[in-house]
Parts: sequence; structure tokens; C-alpha cells
Amino acid sequence: MTGLLHRAVLRTRGVPGLGALYRGIYAGALGLSARALHALPGLASVYLHRGLSRCDWEPGVSDIDLILVLGDEEPDEGLSLPRLQARLAALRRIFPMLGDIWLGSAEELRHYLRWGGLRAWEDAPDWKRLRGPGLEFPPLAESGPKRRWLDPWTWLFLSHMEIGRRYFDAAAGPPEKRDADMRKLYLDARRYGDYILADAEAGPAPLTRAEAQARAPEAGRLSPRELWLDSSLRLARASRLVLARLGSSGECPAVLPAATPKEREVLSRLLSCLGCARAVVRDQPYHTYLLLGENAAAMDYARAAEALLAAPVPGVPLVLEPAAWALALQSSYLGAPLGWLGAGAGRGSAAGGKLFPGWGACAVGEPPATLPLLTRRLRWETAAEAASWMALWWRPLWIGSGSGNRFVLHHLYTRALGLRLALAGEPGGPFCDWELTLPRAAALMGEDGRFAARLRRLLLDEPGGRLDSVSRGQLAPGHLGALTRLMAGLRRALAKGPPA
Repeated sequence: MTGLLHRAVLRTRGVPGLGALYRGIYAGALGLSARALHALPGLASVYLHRGLSRCDWEPGVSDIDLILVLGDEEPDEGLSLPRLQARLAALRRIFPMLGDIWLGSAEELRHYLRWGGLRAWEDAPDWKRLRGPGLEFPPLAESGPKRRWLDPWTWLFLSHMEIGRRYFDAAAGPPEKRDADMRKLYLDARRYGDYILADAEAGPAPLTRAEAQARAPEAGRLSPRELWLDSSLRLARASRLVLARLGSSGECPAVLPAATPKEREVLSRLLSCLGCARAVVRDQPYHTYLLLGENAAAMDYARAAEALLAAPVPGVPLVLEPAAWALALQSSYLGAPLGWLGAGAGRGSAAGGKLFPGWGACAVGEPPATLPLLTRRLRWETAAEAASWMALWWRPLWIGSGSGNRFVLHHLYTRALGLRLALAGEPGGPFCDWELTLPRAAALMGEDGRFAARLRRLLLDEPGGRLDSVSRGQLAPGHLGALTRLMAGLRRALAKGPPA
């Protein structure tokens, strides 16, 4: 029934009178949700952020995204998170437009506002306090080059990736929602790409989405294929410019493990369909990357799209040129998507591999053996950005029902460990080899060897049935405490600030 109502709202949101009715319903849902969540013990404030905080939001397309700020007392995660989970489940049954929830302390929110990248400085002026005392927003701490070049590049990359997620997966939600999302995401890719490509003539910030729509009315007429292809070419051009602006004089090994015979058979078949591609990299459970040569033509991207539509691949596919590949491997996306730069081509242990079977990177073809590095300061800032985001969404991921236990443990542990190493200026990968990163990161957090040994045993002792469940209650109770300690280590590193 919810799906039918959603389609009806999407189809009629532009009808005079109905649009105003829908906005009234959203306003009621927003007020009641904020009140119900703020009533939970330990919550100090509730903020509205992202789409609905601006006047150009659309019913059926935009969600109600909230930030919940914890009080000063250290929360008992084992008690407070199940309460929040139950309250959110009840609210979402009544208000399906309730979207992402972020949850963190005032300190964690301040870290985000200092280091959180483009969304921290583009969105925060529009945040609306709904409940509780207001917070003092600290000034942005990141460097000028990161704000000018790397921040818009990251969201150009993310917008393009989300366009691809919907283009290559026809089952990704109702067709009307998928189409509306793709056009909204394309406007973001357009405004971030144009901001980068304007170079010295750019203003202090990218255009708003409404301004981008006014400048690009054709966005409403382009087909999904054209949206994806245009954003692909914009990403390629912007990546070359950003890397030229920000790259240091150094290079770093980017050697990826060769695919196993079983993996090689599948990936080689895909590579053989693409005479323009240099390599295929699979990084389960996240992405499959098709790596093209420098200055690839539009026809090369079109052929890659045809091959991906004909033979779907694991994860979200991304077709990238060398400059975009180099920036993606050093970006804040996914807490650094592969974590392989400078890490060598080894694999995790047999025991660790059984826990997350087949997950991690492997390649066929000839991916670049070395990649140009960003400066040390920029690498620290991207790690700080990823860590500041992680502090606000790890708890909602833990209580969410959309991801299985195996993915949640893999993502939270590998990213927390890798980011702690990156914030110390050390190689953070390979991320999939969590047994290698665990003792190194634990030592940086001031933990003794017993913590690393207990966490390793905690993971290896999880039965497969529990890992395949979506219920965190099926997992051993020690995981929540271990993750809390790891996140505290990230907070301490962010409070310390960048190296001199």
C-alpha cells in the first residue's frame, strides 16, 4: 500500500492544491517525529537538515532527514540504541517519508562541522533546530585547496555514482522515484562539475540546485542513458583538473591482488567486451570498476554501459579514467573505498577470509601500478572527513534493518581501523585484511594487545547463521562495546588535529 501511495504522490505532486496538501502532511510528520524522538532519554536536540530544510524540496522525492544530538552524559549504547530503533520503526510505519537519521554527541557534530567536507559547509546554514537547545557551530577547519577542489569533486563523484546505481539497476524503487532521483542527482553532478571546471572564474560556492536547473533546462528532457553519459564525461574532465591542481610530486604503489581463477573467468569475460578498458577491478561488497584509458571518448563510455547492462556485475558499477581512479582511492568516499594505496598486493588470512568470503579487491587486466598522491595534509583531511561522517552514522547503521550483520561488521570495523591508521599518517590498508590492521590501529588508540586479541576472537567466533541475519541482537554482545571504543579513538584523533 505504501508503494502505491508513493507513486500517487510522485505523479500528482505538481497538481495545484495537491502539492500544498502534501507539504502540510510532511510538516505534520516532521513535527510529530521530532517530538517523539526528542522525548527519548539522553537526547538533547533535534535538527532538520538536507533536502527538506530548503524551500525547493519536492513531496515524494525529498525525505525528512534529521540529526539527533546526544546529551552530555556518556550514553549506554546497549540501552539507548534499542529504544531509538523501536521508536524509529514505529514512526516509519506512520510516516514512510522519514529518511536518514544521524545520531551523535555535540562533540561529534562539531568535528563534522569542522572537517565534514562540502555538505558541512553547504548544508549547515540551512539547518533548522526543531527541538532542544541550539549548538554553537564552529568554523570550518579544512584548507582552502580542499574546499575549492576536493570537496566539490567528492560530491560530483558521489552524485555520478548514485546516477549509475539507478541507471544500471532497473529494480531500484518505483520508476517515477528513480527517474526523479536521477534528475536531481544529475543537477548536483552538473553544478559541482561546472564549479570545478570554471577554474579561476568560479564564485565562492557552487550553484544551488534551483540555479543549476535554470541554467540547464535540458536536464528534464535527457534520457537516463544521456544523464549517466554526460555526468561520466564531466567527472573525467573535472578529475583531470583537480588532480593537476592538487597532486603532489610523489607517486605511490597501487598494486591490487590478481583475481582467483574463478573470479578471473567472470571478470575477463567482461574485460573482453571492452576493447577500450585497461582493467576491471572488483571490490565486493561495494563496486565493480571498469578502468578506461586517459581521455576516453564518449563512445568508450557508451560501450562500457552497454556491456554492464547486458551482464550485470556485483555492486554498483563505476567506469573511471586514471585521474578519477587516483582521486577515488584517496577520497573520503566509503572511508577510502579500497584502502590499497601503498599497502601491497597481499590478501587476508584464511581464517579472516572465511568471515568475509570473497570480499575485498581483485583485478584483471592492467590497472595503473602507481598513482599520483595528494599532499599529506589533504590525505589527512580526507580521512578526517570520512571519520567525522562515520561518527554520526555508525549508530543508525547498527540499528538499521536494511543491511545484514556480515556487511555491518565488515564496514564498521574495517573503516574504523583503516581511518585510525590514516589519521596517524600511516598506510591504512589493505582494508579487507582486518587482522593486519587491527593490532596496528589498536596500538594507536592506546589499547593493549588484549583488546585486539579479544576483538579478533569475537569476530572469528561468530557463526555463519548469525552473520547472515539482519538482527544485531543475534550477534555476540561485545561488538557494540568494541565499536564504541574504536569510535572513541577516532574522536581523540580528530580532537588532536592534523600533523604539523
